[in-house]
Amino acid sequence: IKSILTSSGTIAPLNKYEVKTLVEGEVISADFEEGDEVKKGDVLYQITTDDLDSKIDSGQTSVERAKENYKNAKTDYQEAVDKYNEALNDYNEAAKEYGDLTIKSDMTGIVKKLYVKEGDTIQEGGQIADIYDNSYMLLDVPFNASDVTSSLIGKSAKIEITDNNETLSGKVYKVSNIEEVLSGNRVVKTVTIKVKNPGGITASTTATASIGNKDCSSEGTFRPLAEGVLTANKTGKIHSLNIEEGEKI
Repeated sequence: IKSILTSSGTIAPLNKYEVKTLVEGEVISADFEEGDEVKKGDVLYQITTDDLDSKIDSGQTSVERAKENYKNAKTDYQEAVDKYNEALNDYNEAAKEYGDLTIKSDMTGIVKKLYVKEGDTIQEGGQIADIYDNSYMLLDVPFNASDVTSSLIGKSAKIEITDNNETLSGKVYKVSNIEEVLSGNRVVKTVTIKVKNPGGITASTTATASIGNKDCSSEGTFRPLAEGVLTANKTGKIHSLNIEEGEKI
């Protein structure tokens, strides 16, 4: 006895693949048709690359342009940094100068002569005033050359002011080795005596002196212990002047 069964059905492939393109373009070659057998690796289509090439070229151009812009930006940045540092240095120097616009005396004494006035423009190193310190005076007086030796330095001296016969005490400050001839063929050397100024001694005051039992050969004249010139340490216009001739600073 045979049993026969009949039925109907659908035949389907074991594997089915759907091929999709990854790029956009015009198909210029398709070397197969429906029903043809293909193998892995076979070329299915050839697509024109004009659009793709254009995009690649455009992208490459953009990359090159970006590189150039980056290079220029680096250069501009460095130039900006250099200019900033230069400007900062200029500012610091200006601020330093602006911070102290006063000129101060580096000497103590009396203003003998004033060379400037308010409103004048003065250059660095320019003369402002002659200053002398007359708190101590130096008397230059001649002694007999045979009596003058370096051993006199530091010894006490008696001074007599010519005008009023006032007597002062001083000390030998310096002796000269140079001989001079006075009237009567008197050979002398100059002895310099330092004396504290009681207030009335000026450069025009004359006096005599004695050291121990040695008397001077003639009168001598006084001069300030210290004299100098006050100069400007910066350039600019004098806004205000706080000193006058004859004033003590």
